[in-house]
Amino acid sequence: MNYDNLKKNPTNFLSLTSLKVEEFEKLLSVFYGVWVRYFRWHTLEGKKRKFPNARPEQDTKTLATVEDKLLFALVYLKNYPLQQFQAANFGLSQAKVSIWMKLLQPLLLESLKQLGVVPLREGHKLAQLLEEFGDDSYNQDVTERSIHRNSDQDVQESQYSNKKRHSIKNNLIAANSQQILFLSQTRDGTVFDKRIADEENCTFPEGIYLRQDKGFQGYAPPGVHIQQPIKKPRGKQLSAVAKWFNASVGSMRISIEHAISGIKRCRIVKERCRHYDSEFRDQVMLICTALHNFRVQSPLRNYKSSHVWARIVNFS
Repeated sequence: MNYDNLKKNPTNFLSLTSLKVEEFEKLLSVFYGVWVRYFRWHTLEGKKRKFPNARPEQDTKTLATVEDKLLFALVYLKNYPLQQFQAANFGLSQAKVSIWMKLLQPLLLESLKQLGVVPLREGHKLAQLLEEFGDDSYNQDVTERSIHRNSDQDVQESQYSNKKRHSIKNNLIAANSQQILFLSQTRDGTVFDKRIADEENCTFPEGIYLRQDKGFQGYAPPGVHIQQPIKKPRGKQLSAVAKWFNASVGSMRISIEHAISGIKRCRIVKERCRHYDSEFRDQVMLICTALHNFRVQSPLRNYKSSHVWARIVNFS
């Protein structure tokens, strides 16, 4: 598998990378510079060079071109294959797959940061971001990812969620256009949604509307209008008005559900994570969220967004 062959079939290219060929080339224009700067001063093993590489743009022995390096990283994130399968597709050894992914993942993240599509992670800066974004309503939700059970008993208990599986969570705040503006740090599955929101200390402009589900019961930042489904009283039924209200809130919140589905186009954050490194788990979620924002802001897509590449601003 290589870029020159795959780009001849746009349907397969989209299926394997989650990006259209034109979007890939836009990302590549930034990734190329990031790779050249890195390879000028570092070896493929990640060690600092004593002297700069005079030809950092030259082909490497494996994944020869920069196009193939970016393709390799995107295919892995989108499909989350076994490393042996990824190795067979790109003509590598299994060990090389692990080495290349550890090397390319931070470079891909840096490229997405330069494009301005990486969500904010500092809650105290959120109010400024939302004021600059300009909408009067936003949506909040938590997404949960399944992980393998840890061998440590204490860690098992901290990661065992009420969905009867071991998992990790992230809180998201999204615009109605499905763009993710804030992504929390990755938390253990046993932590409740409201507690995650409380611990992130997010600030909001006064007067905005924040839609959230019943998992955030009791979360009400000052000056914010909360729109949340009414909880059914114990032993009683909801009134017709309450049911209508809940349906109305649900229909307005549907955009963040679609946004989460967009993030999970990358199967590495949809399927059970086979990696145990907490930093890796957090980083792939950040990258996949940024790739979703990249697609939302693409003029080649049908998202209802007024933001295009020419006007991207990096708020992170």
